[in-house]
Amino acid sequence: MFMDTPGIVPFDETDEYIQGLLGIKDATKMQDHVGVSLKIIEKIFAENKTTLESFYHSTIENKSSYNVLELIGKQCNFLQKKGEIDEIRTAIKVISDWQNGLLFI
Repeated sequence: MFMDTPGIVPFDETDEYIQGLLGIKDATKMQDHVGVSLKIIEKIFAENKTTLESFYHSTIENKSSYNVLELIGKQCNFLQKKGEIDEIRTAIKVISDWQNGLLFI
């Protein structure tokens, strides 16, 4: 649920990261799924890495946020042809997990 807070939550209407973080915009309706999910992963990784590890059942060493996204894609078996990771599907899952309160800081 989003409450009208004019002037309280300053953000540009085109800032999808803020919209994704606050749950204002549905993950499937975003244009930059991967970019938003990478920023969410960076935020969680910096503040509470064990949340990512326990939720996705993986050990995450000092990796880039993109490598973590790929690891999540492999763990969830989101693969395309030739075994490539489906980045968009994985990104949507990360954003949805965040917005639904399954991932937290």
